[in-house]
Amino acid sequence: MSHKGISGQEFPPEEELHSRTPAWLIVPSDLREEVMKVAKAKGRLQGKQSKLNVRQEAHLVALHRAGEHTVAELGDLFGVARSTVYRAIQRDDLRQRTQLAGRTALGGSSS
Repeated sequence: MSHKGISGQEFPPEEELHSRTPAWLIVPSDLREEVMKVAKAKGRLQGKQSKLNVRQEAHLVALHRAGEHTVAELGDLFGVARSTVYRAIQRDDLRQRTQLAGRTALGGSSS
């Protein structure tokens, strides 16, 4: 006896699906990619919501740049994990590098 997935694809009994298998794993990857493209085009593909709003993230980065707090302390102050603090710092670094590259590409000074 074989089983059919959401896409209608048949699976032999030795590849029987577990009841806890996420539905998106059953869909063939090419169809999954197409669905993701359509969702993104419609603006419905969003990631997990950030724990910090823009203002909080800017404040966190400013405190880190001032050197007054460790990453662990900042995590405790803002109620987030250290990894969230590191990602916020990384995003700010990337933003600054992108702005600097834009200014130098337009003929501005790099200082």
